[in-house]
Amino acid sequence: MELEILKNLGLTADQIKTYTTLLENGALSPPSLADKSGESRTNAYMALKKLAEIGLAVPDPSKKKLTYLPLNPAHLDTLIARRERDLQIARAELQNRLPELLDTYYTNVQRPSARYYEGRDALAKIYEEQLAAGNDVFTISTAEDIDRTLISDIAAKFLPRIADAGITTNSLMPNYPAMVADSKRNDKKLRRKITWYDPDQYNAPVEISIYGNKVAFVLFGDDIVATVIDSPAVATAMRDIFEMARGGAKGRRFL
Repeated sequence: MELEILKNLGLTADQIKTYTTLLENGALSPPSLADKSGESRTNAYMALKKLAEIGLAVPDPSKKKLTYLPLNPAHLDTLIARRERDLQIARAELQNRLPELLDTYYTNVQRPSARYYEGRDALAKIYEEQLAAGNDVFTISTAEDIDRTLISDIAAKFLPRIADAGITTNSLMPNYPAMVADSKRNDKKLRRKITWYDPDQYNAPVEISIYGNKVAFVLFGDDIVATVIDSPAVATAMRDIFEMARGGAKGRRFL
């Protein structure tokens, strides 16, 4: 008998054979197990030790001679749950280390990566990435007449969270009365620093966000399409361009 689930849990062929031999025969000493399974005694001892470590076998306390009992196969569910917890911990550790690993990769390989998101969820993903990056954000809003009611609820959900995380949002925005009024009401609590530009200067239906090592270009058309470039060099270049544009916009006067 061979249990496929044991393979999926990472057990070796020797360990699977040891466990199934125990299930078929009950308590066995390592030499007896070796004889029945055809494994060497060394392999039998090692496999039994491993099964005891992961909770599939246990020494029989009623025997003077070292003997192992198989534990109920229901323990496999506990083993799966333990593996799931280990994977969650590993995933969290990876997320914490990923920026450092990507920095090393880009420093030595210099190959930007790109991801694409579509629909309203694209904005939510970008906001989540901004929170994860934890750095100040730089944005350029378009003067194009896009339907902002489509995204206002997502912004209302994430912008306070970004501010509460201590992240400052630096923005270039068109000098529209409604936006100026909103700025006066909300900039302080949302940790925004806005520089206004003449709406005639930029009206492409694309908004830009720079955060951490990423630059997001969000195209507003029949649907929302976001392209996120992950590259320290590109992000640095775009921050420099932002500062140049902000410097130019600061020099303008509005009535």
